[in-house]
Amino acid sequence: MYSDVFVQAYMKGDVCSPQVTYRARFSAITEKDIKAAMLSLVRPNENESRSVDARQELDYVLGVRLLGFKQILSRVIAVQAKEKIKARPTALNTVELMRVASAGLGMSPHQAMQVAERLYTQGALSASNKARRNGAPKYVRL
Repeated sequence: MYSDVFVQAYMKGDVCSPQVTYRARFSAITEKDIKAAMLSLVRPNENESRSVDARQELDYVLGVRLLGFKQILSRVIAVQAKEKIKARPTALNTVELMRVASAGLGMSPHQAMQVAERLYTQGALSASNKARRNGAPKYVRL
């Protein structure tokens, strides 16, 4: 082989022996880089070899994952957007509020009223107009 002759010309000893292994380091596959690498052969470094193996394994795993991700993205899924209108919940009177808070949230009636009062003073709740229509005066003279 041409490469064996080329290497023997620059290396001392029996380069073709199975007991002798050298590594050519090059970063580009050009005639200049390969010839320079052949002139400066080195013994393999176990850590570098393991690093190369790890990089190849990572490239493979990431490539498989990326391919799967691309396949998922390439599928065309028809999505229909539907506007959903939900009716406003009915207002609760005090008794109904305490019942729902107790059954649904496990709150005592006292806790429910404290939370409702806090929400009312912060402006998150308003008094029901229904209560006003059922005999409660709009204004109280003081």
